[in-house]
Amino acid sequence: MKLEVEKFINSTPRNFYNNFTVPEQATIWQQMEVKASVTIGGSFENENGDKWTYTELRPFERVAFKWNRNDLSPGSDVTINIILIDYETIKILVEHTDIHDENSLKQLKEYWEWTLDNIKAFLETGYPLNKNDWEGNR
Repeated sequence: MKLEVEKFINSTPRNFYNNFTVPEQATIWQQMEVKASVTIGGSFENENGDKWTYTELRPFERVAFKWNRNDLSPGSDVTINIILIDYETIKILVEHTDIHDENSLKQLKEYWEWTLDNIKAFLETGYPLNKNDWEGNR
């Protein structure tokens, strides 16, 4: 199964890429500790149990990785494309493929919607979202 989630963000490709890949930046908007070795074959892990292994890093254009979270379609593939729309607007397109089942598809859709809404809020306002508030407004 395949999932696509997209989000328009008032930011630059450089700003999105750096906030997504630099552990110290990701720790701020994810509101939890992030550990990562951002190299091909390097790993990412946070306190939520999200884990992946980087398979492609094209600065300011694309991040791809093998999803390794044991409870949610481990071994599936994720590609995040950063598309410049105009000077200060980007489109983020997340493609998550090889999802194992409908339940995982539903959970991953919510995961990626939350992730993109959260980084969008952080990049546009300087403040991450509160997940309880986000869930209450859905």
